Amino acid sequence: MMNEAFVKMDEKESETYVKALSPSLEHGAFLGDHITVLSQDLAFYPGYRLLDIGDYGVMPPVRKFAVCKKDKNGLDVHMIDGTPAPIQALNAKGALVLDTLTVIPYVKFYYDYVRGAKGRFQIIQSIDDIQWLEEPPPAARQALGKMIAPMDLIDAAHLPLKADFILKASMIYRDSLFSCHIHVSEAGAVSISDEEMHIEDMPLLDDTIQQ
Repeated sequence: MMNEAFVKMDEKESETYVKALSPSLEHGAFLGDHITVLSQDLAFYPGYRLLDIGDYGVMPPVRKFAVCKKDKNGLDVHMIDGTPAPIQALNAKGALVLDTLTVIPYVKFYYDYVRGAKGRFQIIQSIDDIQWLEEPPPAARQALGKMIAPMDLIDAAHLPLKADFILKASMIYRDSLFSCHIHVSEAGAVSISDEEMHIEDMPLLDDTIQQ
């Protein structure tokens, strides 16, 4: 996950955002008194905040995510729906600022909130990030830990694919752990190359249903 922490909004500010976002929120939810809004500043989208809006008065609870910015015209809202489209729209309007300090948080954000039909690509910073269905024995856990390295920028001079930023990362997709290069263009396009599989058929929680 990203390094910045979510902060709970006060009741008055929460009501303002929920009212403004109501056309984009799920029908039948976000109408009662059990709504919590958390916010997080986004260094790569200056002036914007990531909102985690939860209605815990319905069963099952409903959560929505949005990237928002208050400006002279009101509230600029981009609902996060699990596809790249809202992120691409933000980037197309020039909201994205990428540099050596913001590119890693941006990539973490991208892979946290974009997923495919069969699950998402999860960036793994350490063995502790893995959600096990069955915890491995200590020796296996130690061996796996040696395969994982925190995501970091690398020297791209020797790589054939031109990109504005190239990072080395450890990732999980479904039940497989692999390392790869992540390419990030100046416009915010993200792609993966040079995958190196480490281990398959790991006993992990299903990312789609989390059980």
